[in-house]
Amino acid sequence: MDGVPGDESLPLLDHITELRSRLVVVVIVLCTVAAITYPFSDTLLQVIWSDLLPEGTKMTVYAPLELIITKFTFSLMVAFALCVPILMYELLAFTGKGLYPKEKRFLIKIVPLSLLLFLTGAGVAYFAIVPVIFNYIMPHSEGLAIAGLSLRKTLSVVGTLVLGLGLVFQFPMLVIAAIKMELLDQKRLKNSRILMYGALIAFAIFVTPDATGVSQLIVFAVLVLLFECSLVAARFM
Repeated sequence: MDGVPGDESLPLLDHITELRSRLVVVVIVLCTVAAITYPFSDTLLQVIWSDLLPEGTKMTVYAPLELIITKFTFSLMVAFALCVPILMYELLAFTGKGLYPKEKRFLIKIVPLSLLLFLTGAGVAYFAIVPVIFNYIMPHSEGLAIAGLSLRKTLSVVGTLVLGLGLVFQFPMLVIAAIKMELLDQKRLKNSRILMYGALIAFAIFVTPDATGVSQLIVFAVLVLLFECSLVAARFM
């Protein structure tokens, strides 16, 4: 087979050195953004707390260093979210030299769409699913216990759901890539909708910690919509 135009054959050590250099850039930017975010973490945490939890819910810490560790973890989460485009750019710059023009065009289409889907999934989790969970669960403690949630554990739940649903929204990209690589057949997927819907609702129940069932239905509806959109988008990509 002919090689990729403009590609150069380099020793493995040179490739590893280049990859390390690009990852060092990402780590430096990540640490810098985290350091800038940390002084503002108090305000940002208060905004998130007031947005997602019922009014009057107390923010509680149960260990001397819990607040500091939570603020540091939150700063890293914000920095990671902001550094995702830089990470994607560095990885594409590293792998782009060995890709054919057709493969580069496919990546140029799919990477921005992947980032957009991730942000959409994170937004759905933050503005729809997380408030539903807390607003349905918290009222059940009234009259029995004072609602005082651990800041660290609450942030962990919020971060897991936001990051998790952002990754779940990558589902169309996986389906499109599998169809393009001929690992899945588009017509067979269409004819197996019932099986796919069953698998999707099982996945929604597994990943969403909500006893009311409301958030599971939201996730299931979103996954079905993403599945149908991926089948349509596979025709044009």
